[in-house]
Amino acid sequence: MAKYFEMTPGEVKKKFTVKGDEDTPRVLRHSEDEHFVTSCMFLDKETRNCTIYEGRPAICRDFPTQKRCGYYDFLTFEREVQDDPDWVATTN
Repeated sequence: MAKYFEMTPGEVKKKFTVKGDEDTPRVLRHSEDEHFVTSCMFLDKETRNCTIYEGRPAICRDFPTQKRCGYYDFLTFEREVQDDPDWVATTN
């Protein structure tokens, strides 16, 4: 992310992350989301796509132990199953 934003790692950490828990000491900041209460600050709330996909951090590249965004895979699957390219699954 530092290279993508042309910032130092420390600047990226301060601007885009918050303290997590002992299993995940730092996490990406979230913003309000009508479907999931909060979601990653880099998730476009209209298209549901990652706005920094090429510059995403390692945790996103590896989640869940694969090289693609887990949320993107989930959303793509749901849209195929629902036969609706604009489908957004909600959790209630």
